[in-house]
Amino acid sequence: MAEDQSNHMRHWDALKEPAPDALKKITGGNLQGKSDINPQWRYQAMTEHFGPIGIGWKWQIMERWTEEGPNGTVGAFILIHLHYKEDGEWIGPVTGLGGSMLVEKDKWGLHLNDEAYKMATTDAIGCALKVVGVAADVYRGFCDGSKYQPRQYQNYNQQQQQQAPQPQQQAPQPQQQAPQGQGVQPADTHAEYKERAEQLVQVNQALIDADPATKAWLDACMADGFYKDVFNHITNLTQGTQSNG
Repeated sequence: MAEDQSNHMRHWDALKEPAPDALKKITGGNLQGKSDINPQWRYQAMTEHFGPIGIGWKWQIMERWTEEGPNGTVGAFILIHLHYKEDGEWIGPVTGLGGSMLVEKDKWGLHLNDEAYKMATTDAIGCALKVVGVAADVYRGFCDGSKYQPRQYQNYNQQQQQQAPQPQQQAPQPQQQAPQGQGVQPADTHAEYKERAEQLVQVNQALIDADPATKAWLDACMADGFYKDVFNHITNLTQGTQSNG
């Protein structure tokens, strides 16, 4: 009897299109021009499709380790197994591998990243969910970093642009507000830290690009939404540059 293949894509098709507001264009570093997918949207999509975490889907850390890099740097790595439930049975495991810098080096020396394992875990979960089909359209290239090619996503972004006030009318250019990190005050909310971290990345891109390890770590932080860490790190970098100058 021939196998019924009509349902093979049911999970993939249900999960492949992220909400437009779950995407953010990456404007600097090695990932410039790519799309950052909000991790919370991934978890929401899995919960909507399979059910609550631990009941309809789950993941487990199987292994955690470090690897030494050049000049005293250290990478942290996580291996997870992800399962989802179908017809009352757990399906899997789906393997996900993620990594982040645990010890990084810049011109001032070695620094410990106490968020490394959390970032590596987020990376590993995203890797596993990608295989299930979560946000597959982004990885297939249907998104140019700011909008999807299908018409419904183009229309959404056009409407958002028409409704949103022009940023030039709302505030002066970041270079005028915060040269070399000066004048950017600590934020109170996650959204404010995101805005101010993006300002600092843009203003200090040359300083960031000068150290590949720092740039890689900052790119990972921005991709995973650790905007407060980015803000604090760049602020310390610019203060060190000003004092050394």
